[in-house]
Amino acid sequence: MIYTGEKTLYSQLENTRRILEETLGSDMANELVRILLTSKLTDTQALDIANTILRNLESLKAFSNEELKELVRKVAEYVKKGDTAEEALKKAMKEYKDILSLEIAIVAFSKVISDPELATEVMKLLRHIKDTAGSGAAAWLLEFFGRNYLRDAYSKGTAYAEARLRETIEKDLKYGESLKQNCVIASSIVRLLMMVEELRNRINRGEPERGLSKLIGDIGEEYVKLYLQNEIKRSISKLLGIPEDELEIVGPFEKGPDFNVYHKNKLVEQNR
Repeated sequence: MIYTGEKTLYSQLENTRRILEETLGSDMANELVRILLTSKLTDTQALDIANTILRNLESLKAFSNEELKELVRKVAEYVKKGDTAEEALKKAMKEYKDILSLEIAIVAFSKVISDPELATEVMKLLRHIKDTAGSGAAAWLLEFFGRNYLRDAYSKGTAYAEARLRETIEKDLKYGESLKQNCVIASSIVRLLMMVEELRNRINRGEPERGLSKLIGDIGEEYVKLYLQNEIKRSISKLLGIPEDELEIVGPFEKGPDFNVYHKNKLVEQNR
């Protein structure tokens, strides 16, 4: 069903809702229309998405209710950035397929690990990284784990490989500490490692130094955020008796203090 713009937005979306209700049920149809109405879309954008959903309804039936709601939210975000609804839907569906493939790979790798506790830690960490740093970072870390695990298992046995994997997770990625802060620390470490690997690869390809300046700057900034900010947070936590996970560090700044430290949106310290 293609809308021509002759009716009001609400009446046209009501038509969409009725068609969706026949296939997806009343609750789901209402929820999808609600997403369109609350996503700060123009009338044209909302109707473009509505038409696209109807045109692709058969393939969208394969998604669960939660997956479909998230898919429509992503489509709305892409459309607001300038994509057509069809382009946005293709992007969102590809992302979903990539995430699904990543989840299958995460579960498959965890099944290789004989220690159930370690296997659970690996899955939790990779899923946290996916949620905080993105599926690309999680895929990179999974490949890193897999490559090193197989090398260590082949050369020194499974027990050694799993001991090294546990050390990487708990010491190098600071999993225990990071878990208290929604894996922010681990995500920062992974981003830093990814940038360092990119820098090494670009140097090995013979890229001139002037072309690497931005990446080098980004690495430096990420390093400062990761290590210096956490030191500041620990110090302020001890000084003021505030739990570290309740403190927020903002900075560094080009001028003024290096960092501002906030507790529940209230400035508690300026670090210079």
